Amino acid sequence: MRIATYNVNNLFERAKLFELEGFSEKTASILEDFKTLNKLLRLPYYEPISDKIKYLLEKYFLQPAENNYFVINQVKGQLFSIDMGNSGITLLAKGRKDWKGWAELVKSKVDNLAFQNTGRVINEIKPDLLCMVEVESREALDSFNKKSLNNHFKYNMAFDGNDKRGIELGLYSNCAITNFKSHMFETYRMGDNHAKIFNRDCAEYEVTLADNKKLYVLCNHFKSKGWGSNQENDLKRKKQAEKVNEILGKYDLMKDYVIVSGDFNDTPDREPLQPLLSNKKLINVVDNINGSKGTYLNKNEQIDYLMVSIPLYGKITDIGIERRGIFNNGQISPFDTVTNEQNQASDHALVWADFNIDRCN
Repeated sequence: MRIATYNVNNLFERAKLFELEGFSEKTASILEDFKTLNKLLRLPYYEPISDKIKYLLEKYFLQPAENNYFVINQVKGQLFSIDMGNSGITLLAKGRKDWKGWAELVKSKVDNLAFQNTGRVINEIKPDLLCMVEVESREALDSFNKKSLNNHFKYNMAFDGNDKRGIELGLYSNCAITNFKSHMFETYRMGDNHAKIFNRDCAEYEVTLADNKKLYVLCNHFKSKGWGSNQENDLKRKKQAEKVNEILGKYDLMKDYVIVSGDFNDTPDREPLQPLLSNKKLINVVDNINGSKGTYLNKNEQIDYLMVSIPLYGKITDIGIERRGIFNNGQISPFDTVTNEQNQASDHALVWADFNIDRCN
């Protein structure tokens, strides 16, 4: 049985902002402004912070529409109007109760060749079970399976997490998905408030294998380094690693088949991941690969993980990293259909391992 994990950078639609190269300063700056504006717009009264709101609105909405990376949906009442001649913005609402709406990132269609190349990566490896990171929805998973994977997978599951940008966690499987659980509501105390632990989720799935034995899969997407302060990002990833390790406490990792997978957005040597990686009953399969362990762009660093409990580790027969969907990754020649960053399958590699377990029919 082949099990894998893959951050696919969305299947059909992706926030336009993420088309900017990597974790660029421009991407980080826009995301920070988007976060700040959303925070300000949730406040009951705007008068004390009206200049800040106007500044951000004018920064993004007095320019050509093609340069807008997010929009304000004004459903009832108006937040603002644009002055004649695009000379400025007038803030119409005096507080949150004066209008109904929200800010959201503008989405664009994923490049068609990128769509095909994502399918090519998965079809090349043909996993029996695949943790999918950065997918739009279960509907997208189902459609992609039909259109690009020739209905390779019998089952799929995904549900909305905490991220507002349409980057969810999902699972493809050829064994029945018999139970699932979300951890999106888990919190920790931050000052006088409670903050969500998972920016997306830790999606927990129960899969029933051919011999009726249960396999438990925890799909994750930890906090990125893309925006916010390094200190805050590190703290968030540490809280996430701690919580995943806590969730593992209900399993017997010496007997149960358990997998923790996904994009951890950090390397094995970094302190934030140690609460999870230091668990001696959970093995990072990439440690057993000779040569480069890189899973992101042209770097030799691992940020995508397939970690397994002791009984699963004893059944491993082969391990690999499929990098040919990444453009010019510097480690291996990409597929001939991967010719630039826009049509690459993803900026992540697919990590897989084979286990001496019967495939489901």
